[in-house]
Amino acid sequence: MKNISIILLKTVVTISLILLATGFTVIGFLLSSTLVIKYFVLGMLSMFIAGFLGMLVVYTWKGKEAWIASLKEFGKAPN
Repeated sequence: MKNISIILLKTVVTISLILLATGFTVIGFLLSSTLVIKYFVLGMLSMFIAGFLGMLVVYTWKGKEAWIASLKEFGKAPN
């Protein structure tokens, strides 16, 4: 029973973070005035959010060791 609740909690956290990131992207898209700025903001936000969410999902589901291992793969690991 404990494993099911942990998996459910991780799923809820992951989905809520994805919804939050989508909301920020939509707000940035709506606040910018010209079309070029809109697509720039949308591209930058989506790249940042995708990277951040990817790392967060790895950290949430696999733990700190997998997170640090994936950082080392890109050469940005803390010592």
